[in-house]
Amino acid sequence: MAVAPVNKFLTVAVPVAPGPQKIYEVPTGVSSILLFAQVSNVSTATTYPNVTFWHRRTTRSTTNFRDTRVIRGIDVPPNDAVVLVDGRLVLEKDAIKIDSIYVDAIQSGIVSVTGADYDEPSGIVTITTLTPHGFNVGQEITMSGLEFTCPAGSGITTNFFPDPQSSYVVDGIVNDVGISKTFSANIGSSAGIAHTYVGNSVHNFVSAATSSIIAGGAYQHKFIRATDGAVIQGGDYNHTFVSAKTDAVKVTGGGNITPTSATYDGSTGDLVITKSSHGLTDANTVGIITDGLTFQCTMDGGVTDHAYPRRSDPKYNAFNLGITTYTTNTFTVNVGISSIVNYNVSNASYTPTTGQLTLNIGSHSLKTGVTTTVQDAEYSPITGIMTVTVANHGYSAGERIKFDTESLRFSCVTGPDIKSYPRVNDYANNRWLAISNVTTNTFEVQVLGPSGAPSTNTGIHTFIGASGDMKKAGESIKIATNSLTFSCDMDNHASEHSYPRTTDPYYDTSIPIESTTADTITVNVGISSIVYHTPTGATYDPTNGDLVVTIGSHKLMVGKSVKIATGSLGFTCDKDNNTSTKFYPRENKDPAYNTSVAVGATTLNTVTLQIGAQSGGLVAPLQMEFIASILENSTT
Repeated sequence: MAVAPVNKFLTVAVPVAPGPQKIYEVPTGVSSILLFAQVSNVSTATTYPNVTFWHRRTTRSTTNFRDTRVIRGIDVPPNDAVVLVDGRLVLEKDAIKIDSIYVDAIQSGIVSVTGADYDEPSGIVTITTLTPHGFNVGQEITMSGLEFTCPAGSGITTNFFPDPQSSYVVDGIVNDVGISKTFSANIGSSAGIAHTYVGNSVHNFVSAATSSIIAGGAYQHKFIRATDGAVIQGGDYNHTFVSAKTDAVKVTGGGNITPTSATYDGSTGDLVITKSSHGLTDANTVGIITDGLTFQCTMDGGVTDHAYPRRSDPKYNAFNLGITTYTTNTFTVNVGISSIVNYNVSNASYTPTTGQLTLNIGSHSLKTGVTTTVQDAEYSPITGIMTVTVANHGYSAGERIKFDTESLRFSCVTGPDIKSYPRVNDYANNRWLAISNVTTNTFEVQVLGPSGAPSTNTGIHTFIGASGDMKKAGESIKIATNSLTFSCDMDNHASEHSYPRTTDPYYDTSIPIESTTADTITVNVGISSIVYHTPTGATYDPTNGDLVVTIGSHKLMVGKSVKIATGSLGFTCDKDNNTSTKFYPRENKDPAYNTSVAVGATTLNTVTLQIGAQSGGLVAPLQMEFIASILENSTT
């Protein structure tokens, strides 16, 4: 009788289709050694797809499997290749186990399929996509996961076509490129066997596990990269005049002026002061008293008042400013430009439990704040305003301070115990607060939040003492929108996330510097705490992938991310006439498994999560090809 060869060398070369794809499974009677494997970027465009490659061992008796990643999420540069295995990976198949290898690619241009009409015997399939596919006639594509039914007794062993380990050529499109949602391709004849596309199924919510929607969390962040000039100091921000102190402008040689308005141009340093019939000319010199002029500025969105000149400003205590131009009602002095200085970030670390973000920006001269102790405090629980006493503090309106957690001790009429503030969950905890109504020894600060909603404890609070420090902010910086990129273990570092986003606390606003070294600065961008939600209902649209989850009152915003606990949402579907409940997301099967999901829309009690369209099939331009060398050894 014939005997199988002892050694057989095999080359596997296939296109990489969208979605998880089995590349090879050990045949019966064989043990294999994977000697070499690589993926090449064959796209005609400039693309940076990435690929994950793993080994799967399936237990025959239970069909359970364990996946071991060999390489995860590695970019494949244009006109280049990535070696996945360059050595030996032993693969086995016996009565107990089956080994196989898989790839999964993240690439541009993947489109969900919503309809497929297969013509037999021509082999032409006409595909309808959820969104415009962007294909041109003659373009190579790959398809996967299109489910069909076939007549009983046809001998067909799978319901999914076409074979994902093939590429096809678009031979026609309906409508123009860029708006077309329909194309056709020849996928080959099926020898007279009819195929009917199944498409998507209707899902009905059954149940949800407690705390299955997870927002925030103290996840470890890993710095990936930063755009050039990510850290911004200074800047030509728009200033809006608010008020002026009486006799804010001192004229050299005698006389005072109370401005009625003022404008400041940060790019030139020109301060134009308005006062009807002021009588000054360019022969005069003037000075502005400390905190004499108050403006609002776009650096913080114009939400707080800022007094000038502050003690840190270039023209503080300068009473010899020359008048450069004048009219009957205005005169101009130059108080110094507010130039933009950009710093490149070479590394960054974020501590989610404290909110501290440390940025490596190279050599700099940026200054941190000063620390002092509160001497007295008077708190109004009705207004939320606290009047703080620090003798000769030298602060200016609009500057920011922060109290150590539980650093201020008060007694109140509600009980004999002394209570410490701010508590961990108080608005004022770990938050920079703008000061106002500044005097020599006092200032005011709102500690209940922007709304000033009354405290639940409206009794009289009596200051006992301070057990911690108060810090005044030093110089401030801004972080350019989406300029810092991190991965985090919320999804096992599988994806990249840019910061600050429009939903982040310090989006497009200034951040005081907490501390410095010779080449780093540390700022506080807010803690990332875990909040759990238990859904009471959910609807899923398989055509667009939107999952609308009812979670009750919440504070989630569009652009924030959540995580769905594995197997926590139960649905039935009409593919089995709703006879069984299936739980999602499934391990290693669903796009939302063990990863973050962005909030796409909200209502008072719902969030909409994009978890991916149901596998009505996927189609994508051909971007990658896999090749491997395998040695098969007969075990017969």
